[in-house]
Amino acid sequence: MEIAGSEHLVEQRAWQRLAAFRMRAHVLQHLPARNHRHEQVEDEEDEHLYHTKGWSRELWIESLGMKAVIPPPEEVKKVETAIGAARAEQARGQML
Repeated sequence: MEIAGSEHLVEQRAWQRLAAFRMRAHVLQHLPARNHRHEQVEDEEDEHLYHTKGWSRELWIESLGMKAVIPPPEEVKKVETAIGAARAEQARGQML
């Protein structure tokens, strides 16, 4: 479980760095090409965060001796948004 928790922490930190970069880019507001690249990377990082959260949750549940959904719903449903992640987590019970 230590590994899944570490991966989740790494994804959170990557997302936080991206958010900080976005704030700096907003202040500078020059280099429109960078803004486009940033949007592409932001979408990818969001997706990684949702998938990592799902894996972390399921591996944690499994480590507690409970039935886990492997692969997690976020992977199965190919979640790309926060709303999609919330819906996937709610659908977890149906996938057990």
